[in-house]
Amino acid sequence: MDNDEFISELAFQYGFNSKENFIRAFKTEHHILPTEYKTAENSLKLYNKITFDNTDFTVSPQIVTIESFTLITYKSDEAYTPRFWNRYNAKGLSKILSGGKIVRDYGVCIWNDETGKLDYYIGIKKDDANGDLRGAHTLKINGGLYALVATPPTEHSDFVNTIHETWDYIFCIWLPQSEYRFAGGYQFESYVEASRIYSEDICIPIIKNEGEAL
Repeated sequence: MDNDEFISELAFQYGFNSKENFIRAFKTEHHILPTEYKTAENSLKLYNKITFDNTDFTVSPQIVTIESFTLITYKSDEAYTPRFWNRYNAKGLSKILSGGKIVRDYGVCIWNDETGKLDYYIGIKKDDANGDLRGAHTLKINGGLYALVATPPTEHSDFVNTIHETWDYIFCIWLPQSEYRFAGGYQFESYVEASRIYSEDICIPIIKNEGEAL
């Protein structure tokens, strides 16, 4: 099946009256073309199914000490982070930075007081960056105490939803109930897209609450 036939079938299957309308709607939602998605098969943000399952979502953070490291990254120009990941993966930006090698990718966020929103970056470790670095930014991630959380393994179609659930759990449930608080600075997530293992590590800088023994 060639790309045109694939896209046409999907368009009519989901109620679009033409391939062109489907392509336009797909790009508006995900900011990549259907053909780019078909080639890269990156994880897209999909909508959760309605469910009456009352099983609570939970993860178990590990408390770890991480040494400082440096990343070479691209800064997101998207208001919605998954769309920037779509472009990064579909356009092979990781391999452009690495010089063709498959390496671990990092998504990094930090609150920007001036703009009142999160700044977000995606890239790879400086030691792996042996390719075309034009337009890239250097970020230093400070070492220290972190909460390390592995997202529950899931399927390709539910990966982004699971990542969002994990972030929500960390900040809305685990941190308020723990003996730690957010230390500020860069938070990051990392995984290897090409592994097709749909789980990632999330790392949050933390500090003991005042009055807690170290």
